Amino acid sequence: MEAAGITLGCLISSSSINLFLLPNHLLSGGLTGIGMIVYFLTDGHLPVGAQVLVYNVPLLIAALRMLGRDYFIGVLFGTVMFSVCLDATHFLNAFAPVPDPMLAAIFGGVFNGIGYGIIFRNDGSSGGLDIVAAIVKKYYSLNMGGVIFGFNCLIMTISAFMFGVKSPRPSSAASGAGSRSSTARARSPIRKNGCCLSS
Repeated sequence: MEAAGITLGCLISSSSINLFLLPNHLLSGGLTGIGMIVYFLTDGHLPVGAQVLVYNVPLLIAALRMLGRDYFIGVLFGTVMFSVCLDATHFLNAFAPVPDPMLAAIFGGVFNGIGYGIIFRNDGSSGGLDIVAAIVKKYYSLNMGGVIFGFNCLIMTISAFMFGVKSPRPSSAASGAGSRSSTARARSPIRKNGCCLSS
C-alpha cells in the first residue's frame, strides 16, 4: 500500500505542476524548479521529468554512499515515479484551467503540497533536495526544513534575475501554499481501511 500511496502522491503533485504552474510560467521548488527554468529557456524542448531524473542521479549515488542502502532504496522508487509522472501528465498543460498567475500559484501550491504530503505519509520521498537536506542533517546537524527553504530561496532569486521581479512572487506563493498544505496533509491521520492509504 505504501507504493500505491507514493504513486498517488506523485500523480497529484505532478498534475498540479502541469495544470497550474507550467502554463502560467510559475516555478516549483527544488530540482523540479530548476528543471522548469531550463524548460522555459528551451521553449519546452527539454521535458521537466526527464531533467529531474537526470539531476537526481548524482544525488542518488551520494545517498547510497553517505546515507546507506535502506535510504537509497526508499528514495529511489519515489524519485523515478515522480519523474515519470511529471512527463506522463505533461498533456495537462493544454487545459490551463486557471489563467490568473496568483490564483494558479495558490491552487498549484495547495495540490502540490497535498501530493507531497501523501508521499511523506507513506514514508516516501521524491528525491532532489530531500536527499541534500538529509545528508546535511546527518553530517552538520542542520534542520532539514531550513536547508530546503534556503535552496528554494536561491532558485527564486535566480528566477528573479532571469525572468524579472514579478515572476518569483506568485512562485513564492505556490511554494508557501505547498509547504503549508504538505505539512497539514502529512500530519493528518490516515485510516487503514480497504483501499485507503496506509502509513
